[in-house]
Amino acid sequence: MTSEIQPQPTSQTFFYQLDFYWQAIAVYAVALLAYILLKGTISEYTLSVVLYDPLVILLLLFIAGSAIGLLINWWAQREIIVGTDFISFKNRIRERTYTLQDILRIHVGSDHETKVRGKFKTIRIRTTHRRRALRIRPGTYNDEKGLTQAILRLKKNLPARHR
Repeated sequence: MTSEIQPQPTSQTFFYQLDFYWQAIAVYAVALLAYILLKGTISEYTLSVVLYDPLVILLLLFIAGSAIGLLINWWAQREIIVGTDFISFKNRIRERTYTLQDILRIHVGSDHETKVRGKFKTIRIRTTHRRRALRIRPGTYNDEKGLTQAILRLKKNLPARHR
């Protein structure tokens, strides 16, 4: 048996996930529908619905907020492109590219700031042109493991003093 070594692509593109927004809209809509059906009255084949109930208004605001967030993030078309010697952050308006010469340090670790969901993997990239580090949460992109592996390959290409 001969096993062929698969060449690594020169660059990989990772797109921002919009699944969370769809799920939020669906859950809030089902909750709204269930509440309306439980709260409404049925008399002689008609359903009367109370729309001025505070819970109905609150659920409608949640649905509207999730829909607006979905539309904004869909329009932005955020993506990360990782190559062997660069990382690029791209959206509909602009693209920022950082080469190995611009990157000071890459740290892959866990984020303890989000108390609700527990620990998340975060990637912090220190650059020469920014005062604060770039922060990437791979879980919000389409291929979390692939993005982490691509950034770790980029980290191996950094000079030894910058790792």
